[in-house]
Amino acid sequence: MAKFFNYTFLVICTVGFLAVSVDVPISWTSPNYVKLYSNDSSINPLPNPITVSEDGWIGSLVTIGAIIGPIPAPYICSKFGRKNALLASALPLITSFYMLAFAKNVYTIYVARTLGGMSLGAGYALLPIYVGEVAEDYNRGMLSQAINVFWSIGNFIVYSTGPFMSYKAFNLMIAMLPTIFFFLFLLLAPESPYYLVAENKMEKAAKSLMLLRSKDKDAVQEELVFIKDQLNDHKENGGLADLFADDIVRKAFIICLLLVFSQEMCGFSALFFYMQLIFQASGSQLSDDISSLIISVIILTSSFISPFTVDRFGRRTLIVVSCFGMCFSLAALGIFFYLLEYTSISTEPLYWLPITSLVCFIFFFNFGMSVPWTVTAEMLPGHVKETATTIITSTSWIVAFLLTLFFNDITSIMGMGQTFWCFGLYCFVAGIMVFLFVPETKGKSFSEIQDILRYGGMFHFRSKKYVSEKSKGVEKY
Repeated sequence: MAKFFNYTFLVICTVGFLAVSVDVPISWTSPNYVKLYSNDSSINPLPNPITVSEDGWIGSLVTIGAIIGPIPAPYICSKFGRKNALLASALPLITSFYMLAFAKNVYTIYVARTLGGMSLGAGYALLPIYVGEVAEDYNRGMLSQAINVFWSIGNFIVYSTGPFMSYKAFNLMIAMLPTIFFFLFLLLAPESPYYLVAENKMEKAAKSLMLLRSKDKDAVQEELVFIKDQLNDHKENGGLADLFADDIVRKAFIICLLLVFSQEMCGFSALFFYMQLIFQASGSQLSDDISSLIISVIILTSSFISPFTVDRFGRRTLIVVSCFGMCFSLAALGIFFYLLEYTSISTEPLYWLPITSLVCFIFFFNFGMSVPWTVTAEMLPGHVKETATTIITSTSWIVAFLLTLFFNDITSIMGMGQTFWCFGLYCFVAGIMVFLFVPETKGKSFSEIQDILRYGGMFHFRSKKYVSEKSKGVEKY
């Protein structure tokens, strides 16, 4: 335990302030939509309540920013370093929250939401890279999954404080989070040793490792040589063409893309953006504020599961269980709204079902659907990781943009119950596809993962057996 709580842990906690901050724009709309729709000038900072069309743009513009945010990330990472890239990613977010706090018209909110989205997209692309490069082998999986805990803390803060604070006070409070990150990270965090070695700044790389590991210069020489050997395999960062030039890289990229794509297609962003309005539509006997508070507690507590189970039960197992759990949660939520909208059956005895379904959905989402980012870090070769992560992140936010922009339209055409059933159906299909086609990466070296992708065949539930037999010199596939 003492080994774990070294300077690296302090750096990860500092990074956590940014991780907490970048996820706030996702759930920001839930408590603030209610205020922006209000006719009470003491609640609504705008001169008039927002319209349904403005509602859609406020929700979806953050995803437009998130599509743009990751695009310059590879260049900034390679040219100026991981530390400077993370510092730069915090600036739009700081600006966004202060603009929101003092907004007097909807157009200011539009610009602020776009800026916040840029930091959101950049953060999702950059945080796993930095954490993976400063962590050690024995705790890399746990620390990578710890990012999900910080993301959940951001949502917890929004749902637990947003409904009970004024619009201006809430935005000023959350503006402090990225501001604190900026100054702490600037003063305390070292540059990634991988970047410094790549730039042939060996003395600075050694100092970075000495600080991170709390060791002297001689003690970090072995890790320094290991990093240099890894980078020598691919001296230059690969571009878009490199993602498709090699069968193994192409296969890994497609798998990672589909995994992260599934995070959005399960309805995560739509449900989080419209959480409080969903409670209102359900006519639940629980107040919207209390429902949001319950949800915030579940978001936070369930986020602690995957860091401690991902190395025990495996990545694929967690994702499959997550998909099927979300499927049943969304099916139950869909049943409630179908009864409410299309039948004369009273839903009053089922007042507990919407919040119970959403609690289960969030639990299962945190149980396994944060793991695709860990799989992406493990499966993609280093020379294409920055480019691939940028494309994957931007693509996932394109899907989030479309879902949030047209969520109201979809529910008005199909009905809210049928919309949730569509999300649930996708979760069911995704669970089957992950079981059949995604290899298990738990406890495997990079070369073993590459062997699975190269020789494991179409159905990766056999890959563990294959690697075992291959190691004995037996190849059956």
